[in-house]
Amino acid sequence: LGGYLWMFKQKEKVISSIQKHKDKKEIVIFKDILDIKKEFNFEDLIRLIHSEDYVSTIKHRKEVGYNQKNVLGNVFQIKGVHVSEPFFTIHKFLNEKFKKIDRADLFVSFKRSFGAIHMDEESVFILSFYGETIYTFPDLNRSFPIGKGDGIFIPQGIRHSANSIAARMACSWGIY
Repeated sequence: LGGYLWMFKQKEKVISSIQKHKDKKEIVIFKDILDIKKEFNFEDLIRLIHSEDYVSTIKHRKEVGYNQKNVLGNVFQIKGVHVSEPFFTIHKFLNEKFKKIDRADLFVSFKRSFGAIHMDEESVFILSFYGETIYTFPDLNRSFPIGKGDGIFIPQGIRHSANSIAARMACSWGIY
């Protein structure tokens, strides 16, 4: 899985913005913050899955379950991808800047999907690597599209959902 040279554009500005808005409970959108030298695609996803024995789950709305006749219409969560490139380098950088960083989890949709509205116990920093995800905040009556190379910071305790109209991959880190 080598060959990825991803780095933040204006990385210190990204970190200071997260630190500033974390305590204020403010969402921060980062447009085009990743300098992507090699795109992460579905072939790379297959190689990633084969490189480690990752725990994975199907994310679904608990009240309705998931449609067993349309399993690929769900969101898949691959836990702990920070141990492998291309996510290791970013994880290491974030770990140096914050007191405590949780593992990196990759969220994958193969086609249109609608995530459950939920609230995370920790703040989350999400980077988009493929496709577009629309993050919706029902209590704020706001939505933000996040595409490849973009990021979003969501403070702890803010209800949101992640939705897509096509295939997408995004990686999330918990920040305490």
